[in-house]
Amino acid sequence: MRDDDAFLKLYRKTPAMMHSVSRDGKLIEVSDLWLQVMGYTREEVIGRDPLDFHDETSREIAINKNFPAFWKEGHLEKAPLTFVKKSGEHIDVELTAELVLDENNQPWCSLSVLTDVSKRNCAMQNLSKTNIELEESNDELERFAYLASHDLQEPLRKIEAACAIIHEKLDGQIDEHDAKFLNMAMLSVGRMRTLIEDLLRFSRLGSSSVNYKMTSMAAPLKAALMSLEQSIKETQAHIEIEPLPILPIDEGFVRQLMQNLISNALKYCNEEGVRIVIDALEEPNAWIIRVADNGIGVALEHAEQIFDAFQRLHSKFEYPGTGIGLAICKRIVERHGGKIWLDTDYQSGCRFCVKFPKHPTKQQQRGASGDNNLYKHAG
Repeated sequence: MRDDDAFLKLYRKTPAMMHSVSRDGKLIEVSDLWLQVMGYTREEVIGRDPLDFHDETSREIAINKNFPAFWKEGHLEKAPLTFVKKSGEHIDVELTAELVLDENNQPWCSLSVLTDVSKRNCAMQNLSKTNIELEESNDELERFAYLASHDLQEPLRKIEAACAIIHEKLDGQIDEHDAKFLNMAMLSVGRMRTLIEDLLRFSRLGSSSVNYKMTSMAAPLKAALMSLEQSIKETQAHIEIEPLPILPIDEGFVRQLMQNLISNALKYCNEEGVRIVIDALEEPNAWIIRVADNGIGVALEHAEQIFDAFQRLHSKFEYPGTGIGLAICKRIVERHGGKIWLDTDYQSGCRFCVKFPKHPTKQQQRGASGDNNLYKHAG
């Protein structure tokens, strides 16, 4: 080290693990924190090869990778290594080193700073393990929901068939009171079937592959309107559509999204006639698709609740449905890397806002890596 007492004192007392290695590969100085963490005295380490404190794997990495890179570039940035304390305990470190030159511009020594990242690495490993377990748990839940819902269809079909036979055989022979209960059973079967189908659709959203392509939003919207043609005629809805962008989307999923949002607008209408406006707002990295209606609206305190599965603000007798439509919308949008929310500033009914990224996200690119033409513009 330099014959400078002030510098040496600062070097040793700095709150970082530091060591210096001579050009012949021997430790010539270490900081006090280095000694404290590693469990050695200064006399036990000065003059030793720093490789003595690496584990076997790190020693090979240092010799075959780090040393050649260091002598070529004159520095090393956050090289991951494993050091072994005097107690035998292993610690993960990131080593950053700089080459120090003498007055003749020749290598004199290296100065290294080591950051103990053991706790961080352990936390990351635990997080990774937890994420894997969570994904496995979600997969199991989705499979359970699918199988359970599928198995429930069979007894429902039998109940429905039995009710139909009873209704046919007893047509005109039962009083109004008994007929009411029979009709109630048949209606309940219908509602249960709808609930099961929605549950199946919801569970599939978590496991189905997503086929992202650059697609005009007008295409899934047109398909959604065709599916709702009868409801649109019955409500005499007036629908205005502004120009819509081309986005990286799964057309089938987005058709379901638009169908659910428009269906909501048709369902929760008022007596003034249904008016729906669909438009788009551009942001630097995204487009916001808006679906607005002049219906009964949603109270501010329910703005978040409505996106939870099976949450209903009205009884099934007032407005039919299972309370899962907006939850499906939310899952579709999130799988596209976007966001959906209720515009609470809109006072003339309801306005749902859906934000889609303009460009394929990393998740979308990974999911579509096999299709080289996937992101060519439509048309």
